[in-house]
Amino acid sequence: MKKLLCPLFALLIVLSLSTAAFAADYSAEESANALYELGLFQGTGETANGKPIYSLDAAPTRAQAVTMLVRLLGKEAEAKAGTWTVPFSDLADWARPYVGYAYANGLTNGLSAERFGSDDKVTANQYLTFILRALGYSSERDFQWDKANAFSDSLGLTHGEYRASRSFTRGDTARISYAALAQARKDSSETLAAQLVRQGAVKAKTAAECGLVLAADSGGFLNIAGSRYTLQNADGKYLAASGDALTLSDKPFAWYALPAAGDSFTLRPDNKRAYMLDVSNAWFEEGNRVGICDGTGHDAQHWKLYQSGKDTWQLVCSLHPELALSASSGGAALQKRGNAGTNWQLTLVGTERDNYMEIEGRSDVITMRLEHRVLDVLSRARLQKWVNDLETAYADYAELTGWTPYRHVYLNMLAPETNWGYAGKDGVIQIDADDIYEDLSLNFARRKNDWNFGLLHELSHLFEADSRPWDFHAEVLADYKLAYVMTKNNCAAVPADWYNDKKEYTGWDVIDVYRGDGPLKDTLTIFSLCGKLSEVMKEIGWDAAKQTFRSYPDTTNLTPEENFTLFISLLSQYSGKDVRAMFTDAEWANAMKVGSL
Repeated sequence: MKKLLCPLFALLIVLSLSTAAFAADYSAEESANALYELGLFQGTGETANGKPIYSLDAAPTRAQAVTMLVRLLGKEAEAKAGTWTVPFSDLADWARPYVGYAYANGLTNGLSAERFGSDDKVTANQYLTFILRALGYSSERDFQWDKANAFSDSLGLTHGEYRASRSFTRGDTARISYAALAQARKDSSETLAAQLVRQGAVKAKTAAECGLVLAADSGGFLNIAGSRYTLQNADGKYLAASGDALTLSDKPFAWYALPAAGDSFTLRPDNKRAYMLDVSNAWFEEGNRVGICDGTGHDAQHWKLYQSGKDTWQLVCSLHPELALSASSGGAALQKRGNAGTNWQLTLVGTERDNYMEIEGRSDVITMRLEHRVLDVLSRARLQKWVNDLETAYADYAELTGWTPYRHVYLNMLAPETNWGYAGKDGVIQIDADDIYEDLSLNFARRKNDWNFGLLHELSHLFEADSRPWDFHAEVLADYKLAYVMTKNNCAAVPADWYNDKKEYTGWDVIDVYRGDGPLKDTLTIFSLCGKLSEVMKEIGWDAAKQTFRSYPDTTNLTPEENFTLFISLLSQYSGKDVRAMFTDAEWANAMKVGSL
């Protein structure tokens, strides 16, 4: 694969790929998935869950092939809105706008003066001719339409697979179309993908995640999330991971860039994706060590790329862009950006954007990223409702505590993690891909109003960011606030251990869930203490808690037990009831061990 090229315009940098390798690297289904996510390809229908049915083994007609071409070029709306004059008498009404647009723009001709061949099966040479014309080549001057495969091979768009006569399928159109996006247009360095981004037909962010372009902000920072890359220094050595240390290797070593907050990303060893590039001890100083660590959600694991030269890039700390990664035979450390040792050559190994989808909440507060396989168990409509419900929960947490920690929250469910999940200090929640798939398979498909206990719990953790003064125990408080969401919305949220229980457990049934560990008088657990606190809130109402969170004093020097006592005292003050008296002596004795949890 070729290295990245220079900017085409201020906010876009094109990724130039070897299209022969690009076409070979992706299967028909991967190509169709990526095109679908880009909005350039449709299925022949959908499953009951809204998963597109691509019918990749079907042989498309010429009319269908032209329709695919028009969609690939981002011109479907224009085609449907136009009035087209065509000489062909064999066009169905649905095909007329697509053929009309393609004919008017020199992308297709008929089989004769009056016959388009609408229902004839399209051949490889015919579809390649459509694509080559879209790239600016002429079937009169540059190539012969019946030998389009040979010309396509010479450009690297295809690589010999269409030389022999064989059936041509929708899967073939998907692979050719996806490869065409990485192909430069005639007499230009601009790829078809870059053109579509420039014209507004494709989002730069999604194209970047597919490895087709790199979207950059006005400061020159680049987005490479969703793809795999190697990084090579000026001496030809590759950045590699060995245990928890970084090294330089003579052999290519692939890194996987996973989306983080905003335009930043985490960089993970492709062979060990639960771990990521990490600034040691989150100490952002020149000379500090950079290594490999499991996920913490800290800014020390968030990176951006900055173009430092025509073919060189710097891997910089997301919130400290003055510092960049520099590696030597002795390891890796932070150096001031501009140091020669911080320059890297970047090479695309492959993209995985075809493996996941993004669902945005209706309030544009939460972005959920999850694998396509989830559509095997849940519909898109159900997933959309879930994201909307989580946005409601986020707003409710803000209503309860009186503050909003992040303007936008990202839920990543794309990779293996060392734990079920965790909330970072950046508004990003990472969830293990296999664990969430199991959760959704076992629970969501049966409980129609379940908001997912685990995600509500991690979402609640975001409100302990910046060490809030009420934080006598983060896990207890996370589930305490979760009870507010459940009781306010009368929704269900069942922990994984309860999936075999047939009861819905909505609203105040959360008390029964928390009692599952036993009563507080007998045992101190996170759930038993939350169960008691939920009983208290059912008695006094949540308004007292809202006032408590908003008026909490500084607790820097308090022990967890002293802080819990203060929390109960404030609930008493704002409810007008003696909350301490609602605890038996045995319950209070166990609560006074909260620091040991």
